[in-house]
Amino acid sequence: MTPNVCSSVAETLHAFQRAGFLLTHVLECPVADAATRKQALQKRLPATLVKIRRSYKPKRVALVGAELAELVTQVSNAQLDSILLLQNGLPCEWNGLSADLLAKVATAQL
Repeated sequence: MTPNVCSSVAETLHAFQRAGFLLTHVLECPVADAATRKQALQKRLPATLVKIRRSYKPKRVALVGAELAELVTQVSNAQLDSILLLQNGLPCEWNGLSADLLAKVATAQL
């Protein structure tokens, strides 16, 4: 593992916050069953997008977590008035985030 790669979710969250990012969850509580989680994500996404659009008003939105891959189209069509940041068209992975990637995300053109 390189020194620039975040080694844990807590370390990654701390790196997000240091870079000036706000983290929000689509689901507040963990859902163990994959099918139930997929259904819950689909159900909660519209309310989360409204909260992002009306309350947070971000300039950039980065999706994090493989579970959100099926939601990329919905998020990109949500008229958030922000740049949607993805890695090769897919959400970033927690274990793949690095300080370098966070710096690129923070400086992406508006």
